[in-house]
Amino acid sequence: MEELAERGWSKEYEAWRNGSGLAVRKRKERRSAWAGVASVLLLLGMWCAPGYAAEAQEPVVLTPSEIVELGLEADANLKIAKLNLDNAEIAYQRNVANNLLVNSAQAAFNAEVEWKRAQANYQGQVADAVISLLQQAIDLRRAELRAQVEEIRISLARLEYERARERVRAGIANEDSLVEAELALVGRELEFDEVSISLENQRESLANRIGVRHFSLGAMPEFMPYSVDVEAALPKALESSADLLDSRAGVENARREVERLNLEGAPPLDIRQAENNVAIAEIRLASVERQLKESLESAARTINRTAVNYEIAVRQLELAQRRLAITQRQAEAGFVTQDTVSNARIQALEAESARLEALKNYLVAVLNFEKLIGADLRESVVLRGGPHDGEAS
Repeated sequence: MEELAERGWSKEYEAWRNGSGLAVRKRKERRSAWAGVASVLLLLGMWCAPGYAAEAQEPVVLTPSEIVELGLEADANLKIAKLNLDNAEIAYQRNVANNLLVNSAQAAFNAEVEWKRAQANYQGQVADAVISLLQQAIDLRRAELRAQVEEIRISLARLEYERARERVRAGIANEDSLVEAELALVGRELEFDEVSISLENQRESLANRIGVRHFSLGAMPEFMPYSVDVEAALPKALESSADLLDSRAGVENARREVERLNLEGAPPLDIRQAENNVAIAEIRLASVERQLKESLESAARTINRTAVNYEIAVRQLELAQRRLAITQRQAEAGFVTQDTVSNARIQALEAESARLEALKNYLVAVLNFEKLIGADLRESVVLRGGPHDGEAS
């Protein structure tokens, strides 16, 4: 009786699996149905809007440097910042003109400080936008690679599921192994769906940011060797730092206050307090200078460290590609199965993704260093190529 019951249960289970209970088959059917509806809607859209259809069929190929350029042009915040910078220049010119009448050194100095501060702040906003756009472009390529990896893993899980079915039919495996294989397949499909959604969200986010709806990624940036000399770069960093500018203005204003009090014959306690304020401002100035130099040294170390990490990632990619080539030859000779080839391909794709991550970290490290020395990141060596400024090498 128990054997009959078990056989009956197996038949019912097999019927359930071959019928509406098979999650994988149903998911495919639903996807096919929705794909058909989407195709009809797409055709209608193409018929109604041929220009849009042509754009969708032929996406623009953009390199990361082109994406940065388009993103900067489309950035509303940068447009506002540019107008604010122009207003700051107008205010500076007015202050200079007004000061011609009174000839106040203090007023001229303060106007110069405000104008330089506005320039430094604008350059900082541009630098942040450049770095962010470059990161998004490389991250999008890595998301594409991850989607490829998950697609291969789905094919492996599907193949393992079919093998489990054959083993159960042949009576060399029980139903538990089939259930486990199906669960693994469903899990892989869910993971692929999540990765695909994340990929599309990243693509849409970048498309909205650069103002180009349909695009594909071109070649990624190349590794550009970049050596730094902190001592040579320090004067440029000091000149472009908004914080240092404020600290110097604080010292200058404090000294002028002491001069004014002495000229007016102020009480000794007032003069003493003003002199203390000068000492405090000088200490703050020295602290800012020290912190700026430490930041440069830290940025230089980051460049060197990320360069080494990139070299390691390149070596690992080369090994993964060699392993894949060897595995493909072994499969052609019949020594290994296609499963082994697929796993080697996954390792190669993951190694390429790791190389891009290491490259991104290196490029961002270089851009951060150039930001510290007040360079225009739109003309950075990591975006345009070629040798970098000798003063920072």
